[in-house]
Amino acid sequence: MALSVEPGEAVEVYQGLFQRTLVTVETAARRARVDWTPAKAAANPFGALQGGLVATVLDETAVLAAYALSGGTKLYPALSFHVDFMGPAPCAPLACFGAVRREGKSTAFLESWITTAPDAPDDRAAWLAAMTLTCRPVGVG
Repeated sequence: MALSVEPGEAVEVYQGLFQRTLVTVETAARRARVDWTPAKAAANPFGALQGGLVATVLDETAVLAAYALSGGTKLYPALSFHVDFMGPAPCAPLACFGAVRREGKSTAFLESWITTAPDAPDDRAAWLAAMTLTCRPVGVG
């Protein structure tokens, strides 16, 4: 079953730890918005989203955005990534954005971030965490 590249309903992922919704795909800006709703089990002992799960959300957001922008014709396995944590991500609905910064034949550079200001996604002061990824674009089929 192919992954839908159209904005739509929430999909349960990671054995029920999250619901994920592809909200928008902005072709001109080369980015997409993906909303995540974590289950209570995803919280760390302090009530925030556990850091490894933050990295998972950021990775999948970037790769899903790139996949959607490719029209579902390419997968983007990560070669490397780096995460910056600017503040705790609440174990509550999260607005995330993923963007394709540059793509060549053998390498793509992606970025993703979690923000408290979904209507101003470029306001870096509102970012809670961000990831940069280097990926290998692979044709589907």
